[in-house]
Amino acid sequence: MSPSDRDASDQTPPTANTEDETLDSELQEGLHHLGNVLGGVATRLLGPRVTGRTVEDKPTISPEADDLITGVGDNLGRLLNAAGRALEAHPTAPGAALDAATREAATPVETPEGEAPLTHGLRALGRGLAATSEAVLDRVAPRKGAGVEE
Repeated sequence: MSPSDRDASDQTPPTANTEDETLDSELQEGLHHLGNVLGGVATRLLGPRVTGRTVEDKPTISPEADDLITGVGDNLGRLLNAAGRALEAHPTAPGAALDAATREAATPVETPEGEAPLTHGLRALGRGLAATSEAVLDRVAPRKGAGVEE
């Protein structure tokens, strides 16, 4: 059989990039899968309202791991919520804030639809830290009309 009689595909020499292209494809698929897993974990921790994703019926990692992730996020959210609310209520009294946070730490967090307790707790902590910062700044450099005597 002469070279002119062969099929054109038989004449195409193998390229050096054939294995690399397969690896790139596998790598891209792996990264896509990893992104889905991380997105699922983030949604379980923060809630679909934050991530813009829904919690799938299919487990992200495994049913047990997914429950553990959700439980850890809920517990941490409850603690952060208690700390934030206590700081907001007692911005310049650390002892009173600690007592209030300790009392409230076991209270379940009620969250808006689609928001996880961790997200709610992070927001509460931010408000508490802002209140504490404002109170400290008012003591160090009082604002005029802030109700703090100069």
